[in-house]
Amino acid sequence: MKYKMVSLLMNRYYGDKHQGFCVGYNLDRASPPDLHQVCYGGDRYVAASLIERAFVGDGDPSAAEDLEHLILLRKGRAWRYEEEYRCFSEPGERDSPFQLVEVIFGLQCRESTVHLLLTALQSRKDIQFFRIVSDQDTFALIKQPVSGIESGGLRLPRTSLTQEEAFKKLLRSASGRPPL
Repeated sequence: MKYKMVSLLMNRYYGDKHQGFCVGYNLDRASPPDLHQVCYGGDRYVAASLIERAFVGDGDPSAAEDLEHLILLRKGRAWRYEEEYRCFSEPGERDSPFQLVEVIFGLQCRESTVHLLLTALQSRKDIQFFRIVSDQDTFALIKQPVSGIESGGLRLPRTSLTQEEAFKKLLRSASGRPPL
């Protein structure tokens, strides 16, 4: 299954106004997760007779499935651009059926958040990291690779410079000499 990750609206709504991050999963597995596609449109009406068939007496499994579909897999037509899928499981702590393969930092994600996730996941060589950037000529969002901590892509944590240190650095760079 392919999913379009670089969506202006999706990053705005679900990426904390572009300040958060999204995760990508590999679903091409020997035992893929049981995903259900959300249906958009229709009404919120649930017939009492369907509830009765699902729960009264021995309960009709097909009526219970129809009821679950109506309640858990339906959203208003205005949300159809999301192309959402849902996965259900029993409550409680358990291993995930999803294989994490990428982390995508939002357009305005704080460097401290980027640093935190890169540090926490640095031993996971199977995960790629990206940052969303804005095309300067259009409204398009572009997914670009993020350099890892070991390659110096981020300079965190940072220590603030004293005025004297900052001024010395400025003078050295203006003179063409390497910074201290």
